[in-house]
Amino acid sequence: MPLDKEKHMQLITDRKTKLIETYKVTDVSVHDSQATEELLTEKDEGQPLYADSAFTGEEQEKVYKKMNFNVSSRHKPVVL
Repeated sequence: MPLDKEKHMQLITDRKTKLIETYKVTDVSVHDSQATEELLTEKDEGQPLYADSAFTGEEQEKVYKKMNFNVSSRHKPVVL
């Protein structure tokens, strides 16, 4: 899907199949981490979540704990 310069896409992919499972297109002014809770589903609950440093912080940790996620940075799962 082509995006214009004012839009970007956040997505969730399946680690094994590499297929996109969920995505959201937002204005570039929306930080990636703000779409996290909307993208994650019950199917993802309790699974390792691989994310970069943009997805860290107190607010993000609340989302991860609420949904029982194992969070990873740089491809190494971390349990909160």
